[in-house]
Amino acid sequence: NRPAHRLGETIIATVNFADAALPCYALRATLESSERVAGHLAVRSNASIRRATRKIHASYFENTLYATRVVFSPAVPVSATPTVITTGVNHEWELRFEFVTSSVHDGSAPSGARLLETVSEDDRGRIMSALENLGCESFEIAIPITIYGETVRERLPEENEGYSI
Repeated sequence: NRPAHRLGETIIATVNFADAALPCYALRATLESSERVAGHLAVRSNASIRRATRKIHASYFENTLYATRVVFSPAVPVSATPTVITTGVNHEWELRFEFVTSSVHDGSAPSGARLLETVSEDDRGRIMSALENLGCESFEIAIPITIYGETVRERLPEENEGYSI
């Protein structure tokens, strides 16, 4: 809904499949943070640093075979480190989405009712079962977001009262 949030806020991310070009079978979404070290300071590769510092704060998985819309609404932990950007080390946040789609991209991929096959049929009706094998592949996207620290608030009058010694 917006690219910047504060610690403790809830992020609302909506994925709309109404006019999708590819059928999406499943969706995995995560809210994560990691560090990035400038090349002239890094002793290890960026991928190695990311693996060591990556922290998943919220995770969501949904089967999206017949979904037209999926909502992922993680809360940013109050105790987490906000976004930090320096010349040497950055602490970055992102929403990461992994889409599991068909491996056939010419429009003949099974979706909707074509994901079911008839097991038996008679005059009373037919029994259908899910396809046993389904060719699929996945891709992921990462949406960078900025997380700001908490706001400074004025103390309430009762919080300012001290105790006599």
